[in-house]
Amino acid sequence: MNPVLRSLVDRGGGLVTTALVREVVSRQVFEWAVKRGELRRILPEVYADARMIGGGGTVRYASG
Repeated sequence: MNPVLRSLVDRGGGLVTTALVREVVSRQVFEWAVKRGELRRILPEVYADARMIGGGGTVRYASG
C-alpha cells in the first residue's frame, strides 16, 4: 500500500473515509489499494484495512 495511504489507515485505527482519502492521495492510489484487496468497503464511503476483515466480513478488533 502507498505509504501515505497506509499512514491514514493506521491513524484511523484501520478505517478511512473516501472523503479523507480524496484530500490526501490521488484517486489512482486509492483505487489501486482497493483493486489489490488492501482496502475493503464496509459501509458507503468507509473502507477498512483488509487485514482487519475476517472471513465472514466481520471486523477483527485488537485485544487489549
